[in-house]
Amino acid sequence: MFVTEKLKTFSWVNVGNPDHEDFEKLQTKYKIDEDTISDILDPDEQPRLEVEDDYKVIIVRFPIINRENYTMWHTEPLSIIFSTNRVITVCRKRCDLLDKIKRSEKTSREEFILNIMYYIAESYLRMLKELNKRVMASKRVLQERIRKKELMDLLEVENSYTLYMAGIKGNVTGLDKLEKMRSFIKTDDAIELAEDARIELGQATEVVTSYSKMLKSIKYLFFHSHS
Repeated sequence: MFVTEKLKTFSWVNVGNPDHEDFEKLQTKYKIDEDTISDILDPDEQPRLEVEDDYKVIIVRFPIINRENYTMWHTEPLSIIFSTNRVITVCRKRCDLLDKIKRSEKTSREEFILNIMYYIAESYLRMLKELNKRVMASKRVLQERIRKKELMDLLEVENSYTLYMAGIKGNVTGLDKLEKMRSFIKTDDAIELAEDARIELGQATEVVTSYSKMLKSIKYLFFHSHS
């Protein structure tokens, strides 16, 4: 589904849950080539920056709740296609964090993209806190009695940490490339936004590293005390 918002210095086209007709429209109306479309369709696409003749594409990954069973280990790619006066965001699933970006945070194409990066970094921190609550709940139950469900929960969270770390590191690389792109980050506000996003990503890296170590120690103590 296409939703277009005309802003002061650029237009934003948001494409959520795209179908075949949406991809055809991207190709015919917005001249997005087949290779880019193929990348957008790939659920395992990793963060990176691509430079095409008429536009640039940055792919980032954000954490998402699986609404079917409310597990939180999943991450999804978000493609941001930008040219001189347009930004197109494309996601296979609904990307709720885009709704958080206020109109005042879309003053320029560059600041809008950096705000997306910032909100994604913030969402990793929020999800990590939720995952840690699950670890602590499972730990309390395991201290009382052995239960397979809690063991599986810990393994699922461990998988979450692995996926989150990969997504965070990839997004850091994407931010690095944006900062190196000539004239992309040129205003004081954009510089501050990039720094804020980098701080959030750095904190998310530290948190997932710390939580991973704590989870490994819990597993070690549990398995050795019951071996």
